[in-house]
Amino acid sequence: MAPNNAHVVLCLTLRSKILTTDSRIYSGADFRYHYWHGNVDKNKAKGWVMPDSHVPLEISGLDHLVLRVRSLEKALHFYRDILGCAVERELPELGLTQLRAGTALIDIVPVDSELGRMGGDGPQAAHKDGGRNVDHFALKLAAFDAELLTAHLASHGVVVGEIAQRYGADGFGPSIYIEDPDGNIVELKG
Repeated sequence: MAPNNAHVVLCLTLRSKILTTDSRIYSGADFRYHYWHGNVDKNKAKGWVMPDSHVPLEISGLDHLVLRVRSLEKALHFYRDILGCAVERELPELGLTQLRAGTALIDIVPVDSELGRMGGDGPQAAHKDGGRNVDHFALKLAAFDAELLTAHLASHGVVVGEIAQRYGADGFGPSIYIEDPDGNIVELKG
């Protein structure tokens, strides 16, 4: 099990390395091994670097995700009322509602709005042959009480998938897959 204060890093490529403040470079797997076994201080990790590369950016996390939806009301009911994401900003003239999901935002754009029409056919167009534009996205939960979570979702008519240990940014932890009203798969991750 990862320490409670495990350092969250987005790996951009399998060849990524971590540069530490003492100028040591670890592969991602080596850093996690040494960190979890107490051999290196996570505060020394300055970030991921590419070998023989000078990438002028460091990704620190997900900023926002834009979902094109058929019904703003159904999307708000799901993300705001069931999952508890607060409405942070609304621009109805453009067709944009932004919801706070931890440190990130989920932008909801109805397909019949000004912004939504720019994206072409609605979300179900991708499902005609069984495919999707996005496989799924994961929302990290501060606490994962499986019994409470499944009861809450079921009380709102949300079909609950299997709870399993899955790997994410903080290592293995419990997760469950659900579907929003537009068929987007949402992973709730502990």
